[in-house]
Amino acid sequence: MKTTKQILLAVIIIIFGAELKADWTLTPGVGTRYGRTLYTIGETIFAGTDSGAYRSTNNGLNWTLINNGFQTTNHIVYDFAFKNGKLWCATSGTGPYYSTNNGDLWIREYSYTIYPSYSIETNDQYVYASDGSSMKYTTNLGQNWTNTGSTNGLGGLVISNNNVLLLPLAETFTNPFWEVQVG
Repeated sequence: MKTTKQILLAVIIIIFGAELKADWTLTPGVGTRYGRTLYTIGETIFAGTDSGAYRSTNNGLNWTLINNGFQTTNHIVYDFAFKNGKLWCATSGTGPYYSTNNGDLWIREYSYTIYPSYSIETNDQYVYASDGSSMKYTTNLGQNWTNTGSTNGLGGLVISNNNVLLLPLAETFTNPFWEVQVG
């Protein structure tokens, strides 16, 4: 019986296998070799790359470089998040920026003192950002930031319910996630 099921499964895979694969096409217009992140707001796609931020409004067929407002020309954009009309991005060099017009103009968040910022996330109450060795959060959309303490080796942030899961960079950690409950 087990052999019959295995043969039937093999036949199904052979017959339908060609239909199960995805076709990928390189999208022109994103001027970089390294993509860091993708983020969507409605029908708009944002790409964070080694050459800055890009936006597409036609499902990735065309991309527009949206680096206006960044303080240096070689920003790496690591992450995006959205809260209350502000699109946030975590960047190399000068920390987080936000935009209130879909990335047409980026405004540096001067009250944030962690440079660079590698990860940024939001939930109903907070905006969180990290630089690889500490995490900060704001409850007032960036006017003031509170440090949660050292989290050496932090690689990324993910929000699950009211908890922030911290993904470490180093493989030497025995626990794959740290959990911080804020608020």
